[in-house]
Amino acid sequence: RLSCTGDTYEIECGFMLTPVQFDFWELSYIGVAKAYRDRGVGSEALECALQKLGAIGAKYVITHVDVSNEPAIRLYKKFGFRPTGTWDVRYWPGES
Repeated sequence: RLSCTGDTYEIECGFMLTPVQFDFWELSYIGVAKAYRDRGVGSEALECALQKLGAIGAKYVITHVDVSNEPAIRLYKKFGFRPTGTWDVRYWPGES
């Protein structure tokens, strides 16, 4: 369920915001069910998250995204996020 402007949408998506310190927040997760992808749902969810953060005085928002997740990278760039660095993350066999 997504509700930001008073309208409620029965869709499978969500986001998780984590305070880091003062006016600095982390967008820890944003996800949209496969059946709702490529319909603007991710944009709407991210816009909603950023509106909520702005309403409480957040000035900085960070997120992490896999370099191979091109749809997420496009989404974040659309909203003004910019890359600031990369991390080399290694997985154990069988993990992804």
